[in-house]
Amino acid sequence: MHRRILAGLMIVAFVAACSNDSASPTIGQNGPNGASAPITGADTGSGAPTTPPSTPEPTSNGPVVTVELSPKTLTLSVGYYGHIDAIPRDVNGVRVAGKMATWTSDNTNIVIPSDTGVMYAKAVGTTTVHATIDGHSESASITVNAAVTPPSAPPTQPGVSKFDLTATVVGQLAGSDTSRTEPVTGATVHLTRIGGVAGDTLTTGIDAGSASTDSRGIVSFKNLDGGSYTIDITPAAGSPYAAVRTGIGAPHVTDVQTTFSLRRK
Repeated sequence: MHRRILAGLMIVAFVAACSNDSASPTIGQNGPNGASAPITGADTGSGAPTTPPSTPEPTSNGPVVTVELSPKTLTLSVGYYGHIDAIPRDVNGVRVAGKMATWTSDNTNIVIPSDTGVMYAKAVGTTTVHATIDGHSESASITVNAAVTPPSAPPTQPGVSKFDLTATVVGQLAGSDTSRTEPVTGATVHLTRIGGVAGDTLTTGIDAGSASTDSRGIVSFKNLDGGSYTIDITPAAGSPYAAVRTGIGAPHVTDVQTTFSLRRK
């Protein structure tokens, strides 16, 4: 009788010990050069995180003077995603709180940016993406290589089916300070829908209409179909600014507000 009780206690102790084994932290599943870091601070059973919390970066209320991108260069494989952080800073270099960048791509056939800084590598090539916050812009270079392994699942939710777009067109004033801009009045902004909500490419682009900027350099489009767009901006005759072709990725919000900065001729 005593032997049976002792054996039963040994089995209970063995099962309890096995159930207390901690699992390994989950590792992100992403492609080359765009891989996410292992999850830090995972519970190891000690009651404390493996990585101590870092001191929060100080912030200010602005105004924004410069925009810092991290990283400034990015290499992805076709079909993969990467992220670029856009950091607004004040005159003292302190991060400005409550500011979100608007993103554009020089070639949306190669890279499509989202409104959160996630970059989708669509085709092989190299292009430049731009982040704008309160009229101040910074750019980063993205190189897309051929995919060597199946791409991971998209990290973002599907885009919205309908959205409104409000665009501000500014021109960079003469001089070395590219943050000095002025509104570009009377510029024609033409939209062509080139992709669907899920990031798929349309066989034929769909003309989504044109409008001209007002005295503040602002133009609005209402109830646009979700998806990515090529945007052609043509300044009025006699303008000192050059025409540009840019674009936006499939929005994830219904009210998109973005700024496009034109270079001088």
